[in-house]
Amino acid sequence: MIGRWPAYSWIVVVPVSVTLSVTANAITQSLALTAGTYRGLGASATLMGALATCLATHTQIAAATVAYEWDESVAEAVITCTGTTGPVVINSATGFDLGRLGLVAGASFGSALTTTQFVRARVWDGLWSIHGSHDIDYRRDFIASRVSSRFAPSARTQVALSETETTQDRHMLVAGRYIDPRYAAQLAYATAAGTDVALVYGTIAGLLAAQLAGQRDTGPGITTVPWLYRHTSDTDLAGTSIDLLLPTGNFTLDALAQRSGSGGRRYSVSITWQATP
Repeated sequence: MIGRWPAYSWIVVVPVSVTLSVTANAITQSLALTAGTYRGLGASATLMGALATCLATHTQIAAATVAYEWDESVAEAVITCTGTTGPVVINSATGFDLGRLGLVAGASFGSALTTTQFVRARVWDGLWSIHGSHDIDYRRDFIASRVSSRFAPSARTQVALSETETTQDRHMLVAGRYIDPRYAAQLAYATAAGTDVALVYGTIAGLLAAQLAGQRDTGPGITTVPWLYRHTSDTDLAGTSIDLLLPTGNFTLDALAQRSGSGGRRYSVSITWQATP
């Protein structure tokens, strides 16, 4: 199966006091990116939606809306700014890595020929979506343990079983840029994937970090919050809330991504997941 789906998104936390320096119609203003907990991809309350809301507060931008473009080699969030007669330039961010928004500082978006400008954010935090070959495996895992029977001599045992139904998504020949930020920052890896070395988000390492950071405790009086989502198409922006099934004990990123024997700087990625209640 060739395509960009499934894609995986996770929660992104924007801290307080994030200020963007934005130029439109040659007028530079400081705009506030509202602090909050956003999804990397979703039907609402998304990181890119927060960026669009921020840009719309510029006095030279009448409105800003966001849509997602999946036909490009790299997933893009296209923010349409109307009312400005020149390019939109996002110069910097204070207290926040601009790369988390999929933006390169000082990049100029749009032209002077139209009043509608497009800010194209690429490889932002909170989304792992690569174009390539995919496969899916349905798994049923059993855990067995033997204990002595309390009704007979110790030579007799009984077996205790537990069962977990999981699904494994396999992604073949994944560009190394999508594995670890350290690869994404290297020119050879970024060039092969069609990205910029300044954009180091949207990696398997980020997906794994989100799993480890998410709320997992259950018990009386504890409310759990979904942290990871799996999307199957460009109309499935809500996605399915999932947990990753990770090895017990110490493990490395190799548990999810193994360097492929073919394709040079490419990997085979196996993501085992279970839908959450």
